[in-house]
Amino acid sequence: MNCIDSVRDDNGKLFTCGHFDLVICDEAHRSIYNKYRDIFNYFDAPLVGLTATPKDEIEKNTYEIFDLENGVPTYGYELAQAVKDGYLVDFVTVESKTKFIEEGIAYDELSDENNPDFDIQLKYGLNGYAVNDRGSVIRLDIVCDTDFAGNVSVQTSYSEGFGTKNMTYARDVELKAGENTELEFCVDNMGSGIAKVEIKDSDGELVYSERDSLSIEGNDMVVAVGVMSDRQDAMSYIEDVSMDNVYDNAKVETVALSPSDIPESEEGLEAIEYLLVDDYDLSGLSEKQSAAIKQWVYSGGAMILAKSSDENELSSFDGDFVSAVNDTQKVHELDGFMEAQKIFQQGKVYYDALKAVHDVVKGGIKVKKSIELVAEISEIYVRNYQNMLADPNYTPDELTAISAGYAKLLSESADVLQDLKNVVNVTGMSLTDAERLAVINNAYKSLLNYRNLVNYYTRKNISVSYLRAKKKNDTDRVLALYGSADERYW
Repeated sequence: MNCIDSVRDDNGKLFTCGHFDLVICDEAHRSIYNKYRDIFNYFDAPLVGLTATPKDEIEKNTYEIFDLENGVPTYGYELAQAVKDGYLVDFVTVESKTKFIEEGIAYDELSDENNPDFDIQLKYGLNGYAVNDRGSVIRLDIVCDTDFAGNVSVQTSYSEGFGTKNMTYARDVELKAGENTELEFCVDNMGSGIAKVEIKDSDGELVYSERDSLSIEGNDMVVAVGVMSDRQDAMSYIEDVSMDNVYDNAKVETVALSPSDIPESEEGLEAIEYLLVDDYDLSGLSEKQSAAIKQWVYSGGAMILAKSSDENELSSFDGDFVSAVNDTQKVHELDGFMEAQKIFQQGKVYYDALKAVHDVVKGGIKVKKSIELVAEISEIYVRNYQNMLADPNYTPDELTAISAGYAKLLSESADVLQDLKNVVNVTGMSLTDAERLAVINNAYKSLLNYRNLVNYYTRKNISVSYLRAKKKNDTDRVLALYGSADERYW
């Protein structure tokens, strides 16, 4: 009868799919996903969602649930109108000034008790290699002339939207006079290469502040390979590998690594795509360093082992992990990643050219949205397929089939970009403004459909892994592999 466990209301009426004439959900930006969405899908009634903060993220898109265009609700009630109607009170800003803001802190004016002398050496990246807008590691060697107890923090900054976002990483310390103390901070985003170090005493007073500019690599198509080998010179041939068949002007760069370069968290390894271990002793790695490498691999990193005759060299890793690393095929990962990036970059080129064609095109919001959809499609594929490569619940043949499916969807979505290219090519096609906008509108609709298809395809593939993991009572690993609690949308 398509009923919910034959449950009845107080009047004895069954909760069938037609029980309600209207379903209303408050806070719709978070209440219509996962198991709650199944409830809404069960009832055959109009669905009304209420929210002050709708989301338009890839996996959590409030507008998509209600079949709406991003940023265009069915009905909107703006703050200004609510204030005018007397339902809300407008906010008031109050400006205040402090001595610290106006005059700053003069170090020389501090008492001797409060001005310990610090000698700080800052090191960053994997042997000095770090990439813009990726995770990395910052290390501090600190020597203080007196015993000191307080807090040490490192702040990085990166662009987000039209502004700048600061990320601060802090740690309580107890320093012994004259002794060197080493601190490691694994940062989520190196930004554009600015690091600020601050030290505060136990009372929260600032006693040290320094701002450093770091040499950071651009986030372009450089495939970085970390190499752990006793014969680094012999590994230099890797940089001569051509990537032009999958991406124009792409190059490989090697980063020589030693055990001391390996961070204690996976974020610190994000600057590299591959870790090549060439008959190298890894037994000196700490438990945290080994765990960081494992988690990096489980999150999509590629570790390549040249097997050693000495099993002790890999003693910090369990046998199952080593076997999984050696058996995993990473060719699809590289090819797929490069191709997805290529499509994304093509889209950006087309968009930049479109803006120069005509004001009516430049002002079209769907031009920008079309390019954003291309970026979404590429990002969904790259991120999730990298994780699938590290997922033991798929066979090599299944990974090949999944890759072929993604490649088909990417290829078809890339064809849509040709329509945008035709709009740009004024000499090849003579179009009116109306015709240009029609082409753009059709391209947007097609790309929106492909974005949804890639999302659906990804969810179905992940669900296969989840069901297999459930049979093995290993679902936690799958959930961790494919995202945080807020990202588990399948």
